[in-house]
Amino acid sequence: MRIDRPILAAACSLFALLTGCGSPPPPIEPAVLRVPTQPTTPAAPATRAARPMHLLDAAARCSSMPRAARPGLELSGAQLIAQGVAHPVEPVSRSIAGAALPEHCRIEGRLRPQANDGVAPRVSFEMRLPSRWNGRFLHQGSFDLESRTVEAFGRTTGAGGLEDNALSQGFAVLASNAARSPSVLPAAAATDGSEAEAALARVVLAAKVLIHDYYGKPADRSYFVGCSEGGKEGLLFAQRWPEAFDGIVAVAPLLRKGDAALAAAWTLRHFTAAAPRVRSKPRPLSEAFSIEELFVVANGILKQCDAVDGAEDGFVMDMAGCRFDPVTVQCKRRGAKSCLSKAKVQALAAAMGGPRDAAGKVLYAPWPWDPGIAAPGWRAWTLGTAAPGDTPNPELLSLTSQMLSGGLEGLPTAKSDARAFDRSRATASQRARREAEAVFMAAPLEDFRQRDGKLLLVHGAADPVVSAWVTIDYQRQLDRAHSRPGAPGAADFARTFIVPGMNHCAGGPSLDRFDALAALVEWVETEKPPKRIEARGSAALRDETRPLCPWPEVARYRGAGSVQVSASYECR
Repeated sequence: MRIDRPILAAACSLFALLTGCGSPPPPIEPAVLRVPTQPTTPAAPATRAARPMHLLDAAARCSSMPRAARPGLELSGAQLIAQGVAHPVEPVSRSIAGAALPEHCRIEGRLRPQANDGVAPRVSFEMRLPSRWNGRFLHQGSFDLESRTVEAFGRTTGAGGLEDNALSQGFAVLASNAARSPSVLPAAAATDGSEAEAALARVVLAAKVLIHDYYGKPADRSYFVGCSEGGKEGLLFAQRWPEAFDGIVAVAPLLRKGDAALAAAWTLRHFTAAAPRVRSKPRPLSEAFSIEELFVVANGILKQCDAVDGAEDGFVMDMAGCRFDPVTVQCKRRGAKSCLSKAKVQALAAAMGGPRDAAGKVLYAPWPWDPGIAAPGWRAWTLGTAAPGDTPNPELLSLTSQMLSGGLEGLPTAKSDARAFDRSRATASQRARREAEAVFMAAPLEDFRQRDGKLLLVHGAADPVVSAWVTIDYQRQLDRAHSRPGAPGAADFARTFIVPGMNHCAGGPSLDRFDALAALVEWVETEKPPKRIEARGSAALRDETRPLCPWPEVARYRGAGSVQVSASYECR
């Protein structure tokens, strides 16, 4: 909702727009903090591009923010942070410093409960408002399993988001624990208008109020970026609050969560069975596959699938074209090296094929064959450790129950037989949840599309938590739902990009340094859809560049030029 500013003196009016001359407007009325029940379609703006502004009185504005009365909001503090302060690249240990941040106002607050909405005041948020503002708002979705409020730097997408960030680019950034507060349900488990969804919507509306108060004008454009749980949050907004954002980047969205829990249990069962026996002790899952054995698999995948895209360059760009058979890496004789035993090959084939019931019916998508299977991130999620002998990571080992199951009672365990995976034996709550997830997957985004909203879906081919094929299936369902004469599919507002080698959200021998946010901004504000997104490798692959292509196109070698350079590839 746009609120007109008070009319300033003629001599100051233009200067105010550019520099922030004058006082902030009065607080926006309480109605703006209510969760909308119907989407609103504002009149089309004269221009789609965001308009930057520079505040010269940022210190005074920042210090005054907590003093203004705003129904539904409680601000605990506001601090102007000087230009040049570095942000932590690694948010847990904070041992690595990233680029210096611009001058900005850091605001901390929380939502007050409203009548009948059940949202407790533990829903907290952080905002960072740069003095040199590009006119855009970014909501940074959830990235982890914790209920704390993460710092609102505006991680963009891929591993590069740890180094660069939206705040440094001039975005006003919001981060909150709305989907992770102990007082509400997990957002990815909520598909029926739960308290978690109400909290998500309210905190975004609150952020827009604060932006208006601080800058004296609303954001020209609003964007969302999130991975995993955050990716699902972005799709929730596109479905339930299509007016909230002009563009959404959803990386590895946690779709079909109940079936993903079955897949995790299925993998646990087969990998545990393949682990070496230890007298009087359970088989150690972490030793089911050694690092060397996973590299044998990765090299076998490259040998069979690397050249499918036209170049042997160390990446499997054509995920659909890779038909790897793990039998090719099975040992031919006892005592052979650089190969896998028959039992481990069978376990790997069963796990990667996805869970099945006693009748052989497929219950979840298969997992793509990608050399990222040898990465520490893949190993940690599936085997509990980054390397054999490591102390198992409790958070990762509880993946099935904590991140995926979300209250699914009777989840199959490592000792379950195939009958335990029979859907006909599911409890009423399991069936209800699976039905709700199926409805969510199939729901069209007509209101979001009609508002000219844009959606970028990104997924790593070597993701061990959510199969990339599930995101592809979501794109396919969007294509079916939005097919029109002359426009067969949803490509005019929704596109999916697969990242070779990338694990969950980032990591792996991958091209995980890319800027999907920049591609989204260009799409929204210039109406130029992304035909490719330039990406580069991480860690030892920093000099490698490739294009990421909109599905089902694949980056294929042109037949000339260096195989390590993006310009040598085309999307087709």
